[in-house]
Amino acid sequence: MRPPISEVDRARLQRRVSFGIGYVFDLSATEGEPLPELGRPAPEQAPRELAEHLDRYCRDHRITVEVRELPEGLSGYYRRDGDHVVLDAAISPGERLAVLAHELAHREDPELIAAHVAGNRRYYAHNRPDCEAIAEAAAHTISARFGHDITGHAAGYIAGWIRGDIDRFKQLHERVGHVTRQLVPPDHLDRVLDAARTASVRTGRHTKTAGRAR
Repeated sequence: MRPPISEVDRARLQRRVSFGIGYVFDLSATEGEPLPELGRPAPEQAPRELAEHLDRYCRDHRITVEVRELPEGLSGYYRRDGDHVVLDAAISPGERLAVLAHELAHREDPELIAAHVAGNRRYYAHNRPDCEAIAEAAAHTISARFGHDITGHAAGYIAGWIRGDIDRFKQLHERVGHVTRQLVPPDHLDRVLDAARTASVRTGRHTKTAGRAR
């Protein structure tokens, strides 16, 4: 037989259960910016500076961009052989720029470049979740820098590919940064945005002068 449990040991083994106080708010009672709605397409229009930057990037690197009708569910794709981007004609101009940034991110992904040089044609198929998450994260970052908010689509797209594995996505952070810097060097971004602000100020001054002359 087991010896009886002493009162001291019984106290040590006793399980203590307690409850804390929590607060639950209705969304309508909160303040601040609305939460992003996942699954939404990109805004129909995009900043002119973003369009000009991506167009210039394609011209400077001799990347062919074609816009035509694609099968339903396919917004665009990139072919490294021929350095060719195809975009769906049915999507809005704003979506098309977001897709172009995504496909250019595939082009600049260092792992995809290394696999292409090594002749490894199966790399993308075997690592598709990482490649897609990186391309969309880079596209989101680039678009955001020019004031084009594609969070509603990008967040859900990235989460779907990495299956909610935040730790895995953190491991891809350096690769996303490399791609982003390739497509939009920080010093270049500053020059583009400064030029846009200057043009905006000049336009505003001209409008005010015209208004006073009436």
